[in-house]
Amino acid sequence: YYTRVSLDGKDWFKFSESSTRKVKVKGLPVGVNLYVQMQLGNGQGISPWSNTITGMIAGSNVIATVHK
Repeated sequence: YYTRVSLDGKDWFKFSESSTRKVKVKGLPVGVNLYVQMQLGNGQGISPWSNTITGMIAGSNVIATVHK
C-alpha cells in the first residue's frame, strides 16, 4: 500500500509503502483539513489512487474527523 496526503487536494506528499493496510504517517499539521488517498501495488502492477477521504488531526495522534 502507498499513501499520499495533501493540504489542498492538488499538491500531494507521498509516504513510504507498507505491506499491511495500516500506514503510519508522521509530521502532519494539527487542526488543518487533510486529503488522503491510498494505492495498492503488487506483482501485477499498481492500482489507481483511491477516492479521496478528508480528515483533521485534533491533537497528538488523535483524528478529529474522517469523511469519505
